[in-house]
Amino acid sequence: MKTFEKVDLDNFELKEDEVLLKLADTPYKNYNIGFIATLNKDGTVPKAFLNWRKGQIAGIHSQSHKIKEVYRNGWEIIASRNGQSTFWLVLKHPFGFLLEITDKFIVEFLTHITLNNGKIENKLKFNPKKNRVEIEGFTYSK
Repeated sequence: MKTFEKVDLDNFELKEDEVLLKLADTPYKNYNIGFIATLNKDGTVPKAFLNWRKGQIAGIHSQSHKIKEVYRNGWEIIASRNGQSTFWLVLKHPFGFLLEITDKFIVEFLTHITLNNGKIENKLKFNPKKNRVEIEGFTYSK
């Protein structure tokens, strides 16, 4: 898995296309699970990011990183699951960590990607402002 730039959540800035990344210590299918977020409108770190897996991660600040999130190849569908009346897709990010996604556009997402043995051929990026994976050149319906 790629090495990421660690950030001190009390003193950092995000450039355009940069996002915060937190990695869980507890693996799923031998991969670390990630949580991606941007800053709130007022420049603060979202509480959901700060509290994500808080009881399972020692040293929250040392586990926070920043990455540049742009459209890229190399995404894979690893699994799907149901939980709390929600359908989740587990995707492997090209950097080697997993993201769990769910949203009202998941069927639309699945019908507009090209799969080859579980690997997604389209260029994708995670958009934390909309909390979904976006496909390059495709706009979701309203």
